[in-house]
Amino acid sequence: PPMATQEMSALLEFRWQPQPLAQKLVDDLSTDFRLRCPPAAALAKRMKSDTGTRFNDWIDHIMAPRTAQLVERLWEAGYRRKPTNGAPDCYVHEGSTLPPIVLSRSATMRIGIKVDSVLDFLCACNVADNPMTPDDDVQGEPLAPLRRAMAARAEGAELWAIERHGYRGFDLVPSDPRRTFLATMHLEAFRRRQRFFPEEELGLDHLEILIDSAIVDLGTDMTCDFFFAAEREYWQRRNRAAQFQKARQDRLGLGWANHDHHTYRSSRENF
Repeated sequence: PPMATQEMSALLEFRWQPQPLAQKLVDDLSTDFRLRCPPAAALAKRMKSDTGTRFNDWIDHIMAPRTAQLVERLWEAGYRRKPTNGAPDCYVHEGSTLPPIVLSRSATMRIGIKVDSVLDFLCACNVADNPMTPDDDVQGEPLAPLRRAMAARAEGAELWAIERHGYRGFDLVPSDPRRTFLATMHLEAFRRRQRFFPEEELGLDHLEILIDSAIVDLGTDMTCDFFFAAEREYWQRRNRAAQFQKARQDRLGLGWANHDHHTYRSSRENF
């Protein structure tokens, strides 16, 4: 039947396959970067020893000098050019969750790592502000779609902390105090939402009202980001293993930025 065909197609769309060439490319670029940037190598070591996680799983994006050889490797590995806001020469791998690779004319290599909060990361790593070089300070306002800051610099290499809220571009979004207020308001509504109702349908109706209201003010992507941030917080309060792991990752100022997916339990009746 047509409906069954559509459902099968949707399932196959998210059937990930191993991507050894693409993974090796990312690994090679990451290794080269850490050789150039000792602070990044030190962070990678602490990620492994203190949190049991891998540096490569925290990578938000890689920016590398454009060469004919690198372009050829990108195509061979399955990466395809996909211009993005602020990164016209951006390559992505649609068949994996590997980070995008941005090619530039600069000789400097850059890796941005994902963090829940740029401020938390800078504080945890003792990266102080420098009023003499404001361009190196935090870029983007609190709760903006994109916030970033340089965490370390070495010869020909820069390590950046990247905080995103449902945004994949690389251009900073213009400042908007009203958006910041609305983002705070809706995030608080998600965090404090009522979760127990006499009937499950009433709970879903209440949640839909919160979501629809947030989408009107913030758009779908930012609403999705804030909703799941609140869900992770609720899950963490009820899960001791999560509390322990979160504390380990917070010591490095990383938060839950390495989360991969969310799973919900469902009764047989409502599956």
